[in-house]
Amino acid sequence: MDNKKLIGAVAAVFIVICGWFAIRDYDLPVYGKKFQSVELIYENRVEEKGVNDRYYYKRLSNNAKIAYTLIVPEIPKHTERIEIPKLNDEELDALMYAISYDNPELICYGKDCQLISEGSRHYFVPSYTHSAEQHEAYTAALENLLVRLSSKLYAGNDYEKELFIHDYICQHCKYLNDGSDLRTSAYDALILGEAVCEGYARATQLLLNRAGVHNYLVTGDARNPDGATEGHMWNVVTIDGQNYYLDVTWDDFDKQNVTLEKCYFYFNVNQELIDRDHFSIEPSADNGCNSLYDNYYSSKNALYHSYDSVAKGALQDNAVRNVQNGDYTAEMMFTNHEAYEKMKQELLDTGDVLSVIENINSRQSRKHFYKVEYEMFDSMDYIRFVFS
Repeated sequence: MDNKKLIGAVAAVFIVICGWFAIRDYDLPVYGKKFQSVELIYENRVEEKGVNDRYYYKRLSNNAKIAYTLIVPEIPKHTERIEIPKLNDEELDALMYAISYDNPELICYGKDCQLISEGSRHYFVPSYTHSAEQHEAYTAALENLLVRLSSKLYAGNDYEKELFIHDYICQHCKYLNDGSDLRTSAYDALILGEAVCEGYARATQLLLNRAGVHNYLVTGDARNPDGATEGHMWNVVTIDGQNYYLDVTWDDFDKQNVTLEKCYFYFNVNQELIDRDHFSIEPSADNGCNSLYDNYYSSKNALYHSYDSVAKGALQDNAVRNVQNGDYTAEMMFTNHEAYEKMKQELLDTGDVLSVIENINSRQSRKHFYKVEYEMFDSMDYIRFVFS
């Protein structure tokens, strides 16, 4: 799906320039060497628009935070090099992650940045994927889109905002991985309408930030339906104080041979559910995704831990409610494969699913049904019924 680690800007090249340099006064950078006087403007910062958790910034050492503070405002300006404090390899690696992963709006930030040391002074040399003029135009296009979406991004509770963002990206972006020009930015996903998973995740982050919904990026490996394991990126989102995994890329079915254009298999799932096919998650520390309360199917009363008469009754209730609202479908998702297989055996293999149709017809007069079709995703323990 993407390159192994999906690192937006982590390739640090150390160039140590030995020898003595005659540095004239007017060659000295604006920041000089007084790093202790640098104001850490991202500490508990209240953003002008929305939120930005700066999850990775918060994990930095103090010197790396100073470097981050000096670098981030200079990226949109296409500054050629920025003097920063001396960092060890671990600090520099963490800094690279933080700049890239905290700032989805920095769409010009390249992958091959350098650290140059000149005697006792150290300079961060960014690489850029676009010119300054292009960055300005692309950023303006993104801002215009955010303004147009503002009525939806600011409306409702955090769950409703997240749902709108999920559906908007699924509708307006197609997964594209042609191997030549990977589209990895929020601009690619939201304006060009084509991206790989990194672009999907960064677009999700950008829109959630603007909507005021707390979130951050995570990376790892994921096993696709063909059994292949690939590098991947997705999000952690906080709803009502609980953390959930959100993978918009894998909920977008626009290029798969299924009738669904999108699903919600990865909309607010916990650690147990994501572990079915997502691995080696970074950050490796516990992301606190332990709840299913705001899981999409749970909110629709369509998430099941077992299959019994209660589950069948819930399916019938959901089907009747959907039909009354003009939706002739019903869904069931299970948290474990054993319950899913039991449902298939007792409901499908025996033909008992026809009793669901009888129940629908007896409880409402809007429309009578005589046929049911279903689409199953065994890897996700999910089934969707369509009544006609």
